[in-house]
Amino acid sequence: MVLNRKKPAGRPKNAVVEVLPIDQLHLDWNGHEELRDRVLDGGDMLVTPQGEDIPSVVANYPALQPMVTRMSMTTSRPMPVIETLRDEVESFYLKNKRGKTLEDSPDVVAIAWKLRKC
Repeated sequence: MVLNRKKPAGRPKNAVVEVLPIDQLHLDWNGHEELRDRVLDGGDMLVTPQGEDIPSVVANYPALQPMVTRMSMTTSRPMPVIETLRDEVESFYLKNKRGKTLEDSPDVVAIAWKLRKC
């Protein structure tokens, strides 16, 4: 007589979470002439409308395109880590001589979240 026994569960597998590699993303943004010139002229990285709809995504294409390209090179299409994205946004503004004074400092956290949500 053979009993139908379950095997012990064993160790759970480690969850592998893929992270979007966005190091040096600020250089890609800086390489886009329209985006760079807009920020150098005192404008914002993201243009209005700043929503999550199609016109907003189209209007903000220069800022989103490098992230989408990097996402397309991965299998799971991961989102960027917000802290790293914030650092890249800040680096982009600093490279374009913005954000050195408190009055000139953009809200990099809000910009990073909007980039991630689009």
